[in-house]
Amino acid sequence: MEGLPGDVITVMAIAAIVTNIPILMIYLARILPYKSNRWINIVAAIFTIIYVTGGGSITPHYIIIASIETILLLTIIVKAWKWKN
Repeated sequence: MEGLPGDVITVMAIAAIVTNIPILMIYLARILPYKSNRWINIVAAIFTIIYVTGGGSITPHYIIIASIETILLLTIIVKAWKWKN
């Protein structure tokens, strides 16, 4: 755990929250009204892209997985931006 900025417990708590954003969005997308749903999807996708690209490594398997996830998250952002009520 050396090299992590800040207290390990705090860093792990933040990572746990950010890691659970995608699963929370599945539930929230079903219960939120249109306008809230649209903006929360956009913000959640942006936070997840930052987490995936900022916290990763340069190993080939991570680059492939992070690239696919980033492309799909960008697709979510575009679709949410174009949603009509």
